[in-house]
Amino acid sequence: QGLKGGIQKLSNINFYMAIGLLLFILIAGPTVFIFNTGLEALGRSITEMPRMMTYIEPFKDFENFGFKHTTFPQDWTVFYWAWWLVFAPTIGLFIAKISRGRTIQNMVVGSMFYGSLGCAMFMIILGNYGLYLQLNGTVDVVSILNNESATAAIFAILNSLPMSYAVVAVFTLLAVIFTATTFDSISYILASVVQVEVDDEPHRWNRLFWAFTLCLLPAILMFLGDLATLQTASIIAGAPLIVILSLMMLSVIKAARYDLYYQPDYYLKTIHIEELADSAPWEEGKTSEAPEGSVLALQDEWEQMREDNEEEENADELDKRDS
Repeated sequence: QGLKGGIQKLSNINFYMAIGLLLFILIAGPTVFIFNTGLEALGRSITEMPRMMTYIEPFKDFENFGFKHTTFPQDWTVFYWAWWLVFAPTIGLFIAKISRGRTIQNMVVGSMFYGSLGCAMFMIILGNYGLYLQLNGTVDVVSILNNESATAAIFAILNSLPMSYAVVAVFTLLAVIFTATTFDSISYILASVVQVEVDDEPHRWNRLFWAFTLCLLPAILMFLGDLATLQTASIIAGAPLIVILSLMMLSVIKAARYDLYYQPDYYLKTIHIEELADSAPWEEGKTSEAPEGSVLALQDEWEQMREDNEEEENADELDKRDS
Protein backbone atom coordinates (compact mmCIF):
# COMPACT_ATOMS: atom_id res chain seq x y z
CA GLN A 1 0.00 0.00 0.00
CA GLY A 2 2.99 2.33 -0.36
CA LEU A 3 4.67 4.54 2.20
CA LYS A 4 1.70 5.92 4.11
CA GLY A 5 -0.73 3.04 3.69
CA GLY A 6 1.56 0.12 4.49
CA ILE A 7 5.11 0.82 5.63
CA GLN A 8 4.19 3.71 7.92
CA LYS A 9 1.41 1.80 9.69
CA LEU A 10 3.55 -1.31 10.16
CA SER A 11 6.47 0.78 11.41
CA ASN A 12 4.28 2.58 13.95
CA ILE A 13 2.83 -0.72 15.20
CA ASN A 14 6.31 -2.20 15.41
CA PHE A 15 7.70 0.77 17.31
CA TYR A 16 5.07 0.75 20.06
CA MET A 17 5.14 -3.04 20.39
CA ALA A 18 8.94 -3.04 20.71
CA ILE A 19 8.86 -0.28 23.34
CA GLY A 20 6.17 -2.16 25.26
CA LEU A 21 8.09 -5.45 25.17
CA LEU A 22 11.33 -3.84 26.35
CA LEU A 23 9.59 -2.00 29.18
CA PHE A 24 7.86 -5.20 30.29
CA ILE A 25 11.16 -7.13 30.40
CA LEU A 26 12.85 -4.23 32.19
CA ILE A 27 10.13 -4.05 34.87
CA ALA A 28 9.48 -7.79 35.23
CA GLY A 29 13.19 -8.65 35.19
CA PRO A 30 16.12 -7.55 37.37
CA THR A 31 15.73 -3.82 36.76
CA VAL A 32 18.68 -2.62 38.85
CA PHE A 33 21.02 -5.27 37.40
CA ILE A 34 20.03 -4.34 33.83
CA PHE A 35 20.60 -0.62 34.50
CA ASN A 36 23.99 -1.21 36.15
CA THR A 37 25.35 -3.62 33.55
CA GLY A 38 23.91 -1.54 30.71
CA LEU A 39 25.63 1.61 31.93
CA GLU A 40 28.96 -0.21 32.31
CA ALA A 41 28.59 -1.83 28.88
CA LEU A 42 27.96 1.58 27.33
CA GLY A 43 31.13 2.96 28.90
CA ARG A 44 33.18 -0.04 27.82
CA SER A 45 31.87 0.23 24.27
CA ILE A 46 32.95 3.87 24.05
CA THR A 47 36.41 3.33 25.53
CA GLU A 48 37.14 -0.01 23.80
CA MET A 49 35.68 0.82 20.38
CA PRO A 50 39.01 1.76 18.67
CA ARG A 51 40.64 -1.45 19.90
CA MET A 52 37.69 -3.62 18.88
CA MET A 53 37.52 -2.02 15.42
CA THR A 54 41.18 -2.87 14.72
CA TYR A 55 41.28 -6.29 16.44
CA ILE A 56 42.14 -8.94 13.81
CA GLU A 57 43.76 -11.75 15.88
CA PRO A 58 47.31 -11.36 14.51
CA PHE A 59 48.68 -14.18 16.71
CA LYS A 60 46.01 -16.78 15.95
CA ASP A 61 48.54 -19.12 14.28
CA PHE A 62 50.74 -19.32 17.41
CA GLU A 63 48.49 -21.38 19.67
CA ASN A 64 51.53 -23.16 21.14
CA PHE A 65 52.42 -19.86 22.84
CA GLY A 66 49.03 -19.63 24.51
CA PHE A 67 47.21 -17.53 21.91
CA LYS A 68 43.69 -18.62 21.00
CA HIS A 69 42.13 -18.77 17.54
CA THR A 70 38.56 -17.64 18.26
CA THR A 71 37.60 -16.38 14.74
CA PHE A 72 35.87 -13.49 16.54
CA PRO A 73 36.81 -10.79 13.99
CA GLN A 74 35.48 -12.86 11.07
CA ASP A 75 32.32 -14.05 12.82
CA TRP A 76 31.34 -10.73 14.35
CA THR A 77 33.18 -7.56 13.30
CA VAL A 78 33.71 -8.32 9.61
CA PHE A 79 30.35 -10.06 9.24
CA TYR A 80 28.33 -7.19 10.67
CA TRP A 81 30.27 -4.58 8.72
CA ALA A 82 29.53 -6.51 5.53
CA TRP A 83 25.93 -6.98 6.64
CA TRP A 84 25.37 -3.23 7.00
CA LEU A 85 27.26 -2.55 3.77
CA VAL A 86 24.70 -4.70 1.93
CA PHE A 87 21.81 -2.77 3.47
CA ALA A 88 23.40 0.70 3.25
CA PRO A 89 22.48 1.70 -0.35
CA THR A 90 18.82 0.70 -0.23
CA ILE A 91 18.17 1.77 3.36
CA GLY A 92 19.97 5.06 2.71
CA LEU A 93 17.76 5.76 -0.29
CA PHE A 94 14.67 4.80 1.71
CA ILE A 95 15.59 7.13 4.58
CA ALA A 96 16.16 9.93 2.07
CA LYS A 97 12.76 9.19 0.52
CA ILE A 98 10.83 9.40 3.79
CA SER A 99 12.88 12.40 5.01
CA ARG A 100 11.65 14.76 2.34
CA GLY A 101 11.22 18.23 3.83
CA ARG A 102 13.67 17.63 6.67
CA THR A 103 17.18 19.00 6.97
CA ILE A 104 20.27 16.91 6.30
CA GLN A 105 21.18 17.29 9.97
CA ASN A 106 17.85 15.81 11.07
CA MET A 107 18.22 12.93 8.64
CA VAL A 108 21.78 12.08 9.74
CA VAL A 109 21.01 12.33 13.45
CA GLY A 110 17.80 10.34 13.07
CA SER A 111 19.36 7.51 11.07
CA MET A 112 22.62 7.20 13.02
CA PHE A 113 21.68 8.13 16.58
CA TYR A 114 18.16 6.78 16.96
CA GLY A 115 18.91 3.62 14.99
CA SER A 116 21.94 2.90 17.16
CA LEU A 117 19.93 3.75 20.28
CA GLY A 118 17.25 1.22 19.36
CA CYS A 119 19.84 -1.54 18.81
CA ALA A 120 21.57 -0.64 22.08
CA MET A 121 18.30 -0.82 24.04
CA PHE A 122 17.57 -4.30 22.73
CA MET A 123 21.11 -5.46 23.51
CA ILE A 124 21.17 -3.90 26.97
CA ILE A 125 17.77 -5.13 28.16
CA LEU A 126 17.51 -8.55 26.50
CA GLY A 127 21.22 -9.34 26.67
CA ASN A 128 21.66 -8.44 30.33
CA TYR A 129 18.45 -10.23 31.27
CA GLY A 130 19.84 -13.38 29.66
CA LEU A 131 23.15 -12.82 31.47
CA TYR A 132 21.30 -12.54 34.78
CA LEU A 133 19.49 -15.83 34.16
CA GLN A 134 22.84 -17.51 33.45
CA LEU A 135 24.58 -16.10 36.53
CA ASN A 136 21.85 -16.99 39.04
CA GLY A 137 21.30 -20.45 37.53
CA THR A 138 17.71 -19.96 36.38
CA VAL A 139 18.46 -20.83 32.75
CA ASP A 140 21.69 -22.34 31.43
CA VAL A 141 21.82 -20.09 28.39
CA VAL A 142 25.39 -21.05 27.46
CA SER A 143 24.61 -24.77 27.41
CA ILE A 144 21.51 -24.24 25.26
CA LEU A 145 23.49 -22.02 22.90
CA ASN A 146 26.29 -24.57 22.54
CA ASN A 147 24.17 -27.72 22.31
CA GLU A 148 21.14 -26.41 20.43
CA SER A 149 20.97 -23.01 18.72
CA ALA A 150 20.70 -19.28 19.27
CA THR A 151 16.98 -19.46 18.53
CA ALA A 152 16.45 -22.03 21.28
CA ALA A 153 18.41 -19.84 23.71
CA ILE A 154 16.26 -16.80 22.86
CA PHE A 155 12.99 -18.63 23.49
CA ALA A 156 14.36 -20.18 26.69
CA ILE A 157 15.05 -16.66 27.96
CA LEU A 158 11.59 -15.44 26.96
CA ASN A 159 9.88 -18.46 28.55
CA SER A 160 11.38 -17.51 31.92
CA LEU A 161 9.32 -14.29 31.98
CA PRO A 162 5.84 -13.93 33.50
CA MET A 163 3.06 -14.52 30.96
CA SER A 164 5.63 -16.24 28.77
CA TYR A 165 3.11 -17.32 26.12
CA ALA A 166 2.06 -13.72 25.52
CA VAL A 167 5.69 -12.55 25.50
CA VAL A 168 6.69 -15.19 22.95
CA ALA A 169 3.68 -14.30 20.80
CA VAL A 170 4.55 -10.59 20.86
CA PHE A 171 8.22 -11.31 20.14
CA THR A 172 7.34 -13.56 17.20
CA LEU A 173 4.93 -10.97 15.81
CA LEU A 174 7.63 -8.31 16.18
CA ALA A 175 10.10 -10.46 14.23
CA VAL A 176 7.56 -10.94 11.43
CA ILE A 177 6.72 -7.22 11.23
CA PHE A 178 10.40 -6.23 11.37
CA THR A 179 11.10 -8.56 8.45
CA ALA A 180 8.05 -7.32 6.55
CA THR A 181 8.97 -3.64 6.94
CA THR A 182 12.58 -4.32 5.93
CA PHE A 183 11.61 -6.24 2.79
CA ASP A 184 8.85 -3.77 1.99
CA SER A 185 11.23 -0.82 2.28
CA ILE A 186 13.91 -2.41 0.12
CA SER A 187 11.44 -3.58 -2.53
CA TYR A 188 9.92 -0.08 -2.58
CA ILE A 189 13.30 1.55 -3.25
CA LEU A 190 14.35 -1.05 -5.84
CA ALA A 191 11.05 -0.53 -7.66
CA SER A 192 11.55 3.25 -7.56
CA VAL A 193 15.10 2.99 -8.92
CA VAL A 194 14.35 0.70 -11.87
CA GLN A 195 11.12 2.48 -12.83
CA VAL A 196 11.64 5.23 -15.42
CA GLU A 197 8.94 7.60 -14.16
CA VAL A 198 7.82 7.69 -10.54
CA ASP A 199 5.24 10.41 -9.94
CA ASP A 200 4.18 9.38 -6.45
CA GLU A 201 4.46 5.64 -5.78
CA PRO A 202 6.13 2.92 -7.89
CA HIS A 203 3.75 0.48 -9.53
CA ARG A 204 2.40 -2.26 -7.27
CA TRP A 205 3.40 -5.07 -9.63
CA ASN A 206 6.94 -3.68 -9.62
CA ARG A 207 7.10 -3.70 -5.83
CA LEU A 208 5.63 -7.21 -5.68
CA PHE A 209 8.24 -8.48 -8.14
CA TRP A 210 11.12 -7.20 -6.03
CA ALA A 211 9.53 -8.40 -2.79
CA PHE A 212 9.18 -11.89 -4.28
CA THR A 213 12.78 -11.79 -5.53
CA LEU A 214 14.06 -10.70 -2.13
CA CYS A 215 12.25 -13.63 -0.50
CA LEU A 216 13.36 -16.12 -3.13
CA LEU A 217 17.11 -15.43 -3.03
CA PRO A 218 17.72 -16.17 0.68
CA ALA A 219 15.35 -19.15 0.49
CA ILE A 220 17.48 -20.65 -2.31
CA LEU A 221 20.67 -20.00 -0.35
CA MET A 222 19.20 -21.64 2.76
CA PHE A 223 18.07 -24.62 0.65
CA LEU A 224 21.55 -25.04 -0.86
CA GLY A 225 23.31 -24.73 2.49
CA ASP A 226 22.58 -23.38 5.93
CA LEU A 227 22.74 -20.08 7.79
CA ALA A 228 26.52 -19.99 7.32
CA THR A 229 25.97 -20.05 3.54
CA LEU A 230 23.64 -17.07 3.78
CA GLN A 231 26.15 -15.20 5.95
CA THR A 232 28.99 -15.94 3.52
CA ALA A 233 26.89 -14.71 0.60
CA SER A 234 26.17 -11.50 2.50
CA ILE A 235 29.87 -10.86 3.06
CA ILE A 236 30.70 -11.59 -0.59
CA ALA A 237 27.97 -9.21 -1.74
CA GLY A 238 29.18 -6.54 0.66
CA ALA A 239 32.79 -6.50 -0.59
CA PRO A 240 32.14 -4.70 -3.94
CA LEU A 241 29.95 -2.16 -2.17
CA ILE A 242 33.01 -0.80 -0.34
CA VAL A 243 34.18 0.84 -3.57
CA ILE A 244 30.68 2.05 -4.48
CA LEU A 245 30.00 3.54 -1.05
CA SER A 246 33.42 5.21 -1.00
CA LEU A 247 32.58 6.92 -4.30
CA MET A 248 29.16 7.88 -2.92
CA MET A 249 30.75 9.51 0.12
CA LEU A 250 33.10 11.50 -2.11
CA SER A 251 30.17 12.56 -4.29
CA VAL A 252 28.24 13.76 -1.22
CA ILE A 253 31.18 15.93 -0.16
CA LYS A 254 31.52 17.31 -3.68
CA ALA A 255 27.79 18.03 -3.97
CA ALA A 256 27.76 19.73 -0.56
CA ARG A 257 30.63 22.01 -1.58
CA TYR A 258 28.83 22.90 -4.80
CA ASP A 259 25.66 23.70 -2.88
CA LEU A 260 27.46 25.96 -0.42
CA TYR A 261 29.36 27.78 -3.16
CA TYR A 262 26.76 28.12 -5.88
CA GLN A 263 23.49 28.17 -3.97
CA PRO A 264 21.95 31.61 -4.55
CA ASP A 265 20.49 32.04 -1.10
CA TYR A 266 21.83 29.74 1.58
CA TYR A 267 19.66 31.43 4.21
CA LEU A 268 16.61 29.65 2.82
CA LYS A 269 16.19 26.30 4.54
CA THR A 270 13.89 24.90 1.86
CA ILE A 271 14.89 24.71 -1.81
CA HIS A 272 11.86 24.31 -4.07
CA ILE A 273 13.47 22.15 -6.74
CA GLU A 274 10.10 20.99 -8.07
CA GLU A 275 9.15 24.56 -9.04
CA LEU A 276 12.22 25.09 -11.24
CA ALA A 277 13.07 24.12 -14.79
CA ASP A 278 14.40 20.67 -15.69
CA SER A 279 18.05 21.72 -15.56
CA ALA A 280 20.82 21.16 -13.09
CA PRO A 281 19.87 22.77 -9.75
CA TRP A 282 23.25 24.42 -9.25
CA GLU A 283 25.24 25.47 -12.31
CA GLU A 284 28.95 26.22 -12.22
CA GLY A 285 29.97 29.76 -13.04
CA LYS A 286 28.76 33.21 -12.20
CA THR A 287 25.12 34.12 -12.02
CA SER A 288 25.24 36.04 -15.29
CA GLU A 289 26.63 32.97 -17.06
CA ALA A 290 24.03 30.57 -15.72
CA PRO A 291 21.67 29.06 -18.31
CA GLU A 292 18.16 30.38 -18.47
CA GLY A 293 15.80 28.52 -16.16
CA SER A 294 18.49 27.31 -13.75
CA VAL A 295 18.54 28.21 -10.08
CA LEU A 296 21.31 30.76 -10.48
CA ALA A 297 19.45 32.52 -13.27
CA LEU A 298 16.66 33.10 -10.76
CA GLN A 299 18.96 34.52 -8.11
CA ASP A 300 17.37 37.98 -8.28
CA GLU A 301 13.97 36.45 -7.61
CA TRP A 302 15.30 34.52 -4.62
CA GLU A 303 16.92 37.65 -3.19
CA GLN A 304 13.75 39.66 -3.75
CA MET A 305 11.77 36.90 -2.01
CA ARG A 306 14.07 37.10 1.00
CA GLU A 307 13.82 40.90 1.15
CA ASP A 308 10.02 40.69 0.98
CA ASN A 309 10.00 38.16 3.81
CA GLU A 310 12.24 40.37 5.93
CA GLU A 311 10.01 43.39 5.28
CA GLU A 312 6.93 41.40 6.28
CA GLU A 313 8.62 40.24 9.49
CA ASN A 314 9.68 43.80 10.33
CA ALA A 315 6.17 45.05 9.64
CA ASP A 316 4.71 42.38 11.92
CA GLU A 317 7.09 43.36 14.71
CA LEU A 318 6.12 47.04 14.34
CA ASP A 319 2.43 46.14 14.46
CA LYS A 320 2.99 44.14 17.64
CA ARG A 321 4.83 47.04 19.27
CA ASP A 322 2.12 49.53 18.28
CA SER A 323 -0.60 47.26 19.63
